[in-house]
Amino acid sequence: MLKIVVLFLLIASASGTENNSRQEIENLQGLLNSYHFTHTPQIDVFDCVDMAVADYRFLKSQGYESLIVILEDHTLPNGTRIEHSVALARLSGGWAGVETKTSVIDTTKSIGSVIGIDPAYILEVYSTPEEVYAYDVRGVPVITGNVIAPNGGN
Repeated sequence: MLKIVVLFLLIASASGTENNSRQEIENLQGLLNSYHFTHTPQIDVFDCVDMAVADYRFLKSQGYESLIVILEDHTLPNGTRIEHSVALARLSGGWAGVETKTSVIDTTKSIGSVIGIDPAYILEVYSTPEEVYAYDVRGVPVITGNVIAPNGGN
């Protein structure tokens, strides 16, 4: 049911960022850029699932309504579907994604980049980290605790 509601809201707001004010997006991006991850991204140790969960928790602590989604990232030539996880933050005009790919952000300087999400690529929607880790074949995370710190040594 949650997936259907989120998909409806994303479709209603196009890609999830167009209906949000530029100022609101800039404020969220500024907040994300004020923090960094304390661990280096590494597949199956500290990857997109762990970073999306960390961003979800961070966004919640900052007063944002937040979700975690699993997206179809791309499909390999042999047909294998590669999945990717991002956090969503509810802004006044709809949901915006928070991307953590190292090709998009420097994780030593930011905890995410505000992006639009195409609802067609959403595979799963989760409202808690426990739900995400139950879906994740790895099970419980390898790295636990607070993995986000403020920039500038504050």
